Amino acid sequence: MEMRLDWLMDDLEKGFTTSPDRLRAYAQAVLTGGEEPGRVQVRADMWTAMLTEPDDEPSLRRACRARRIRLRAWIRSIGDA
Repeated sequence: MEMRLDWLMDDLEKGFTTSPDRLRAYAQAVLTGGEEPGRVQVRADMWTAMLTEPDDEPSLRRACRARRIRLRAWIRSIGDA
């Protein structure tokens, strides 16, 4: 499930030349995904498992940190334009 976000971000970087367009498409895709009850439940179950399975926690934290860094770079590039 979380890999889907990485693939989405890769596709957005290839398909959009400006950060505002990337951010808009990212927000729309994430919000649309939140409309699917099954997907929301799987994500909630994953986060619950992360809290109870200490071996999985570091890898999920790294993945979330990497996504935040990418999003932050998109946001900062808007200010640089």
